[in-house]
Amino acid sequence: MVKRQEIRRVVRLKLVLTVAVSVLVFALWGGRAGISSAMGGGISLVGALLYARIAYPGGWVSPKAMLSRHYAAEMAKFGWTITGFALVIVTIPVHGLGLLLGYIAATTAYWLSLFVKLEKN
Repeated sequence: MVKRQEIRRVVRLKLVLTVAVSVLVFALWGGRAGISSAMGGGISLVGALLYARIAYPGGWVSPKAMLSRHYAAEMAKFGWTITGFALVIVTIPVHGLGLLLGYIAATTAYWLSLFVKLEKN
C-alpha cells in the first residue's frame, strides 16, 4: 500500500518543479509565458491529487478492487487533463510552449521521485 507520505512527496516535488520552471520561463519569455507555465504545472498537480484521492481513499481492499480504483483514477486524471488544457487554451491567451513546459516539468516529478527512492535503497 502506498503511504500518504509518498503521495505528499510527489505532490511537493510537482509543486517545486512547477515553480522552478515557471520562474525560468518567466525570465526567458516574460509574464504571459510564466503564468502559462504555472497553469500547465497546475493541471498536472490537480490531476495527481485527483488520482490519489480516487486510487488511495484509505483502508485495505482486494487486489481486484484496487485495480479498479487505479483504472478509475487514471480515467479521471486523463479526463481532467484534457478538460484542463481545453479550458485554459479556450479562455486565456496562453503561451503554448510555456504551458507545455510547465506540464512536462510537473509530470516528471513522479519519475524523479521513483529514481530518488531507488537511489535510497
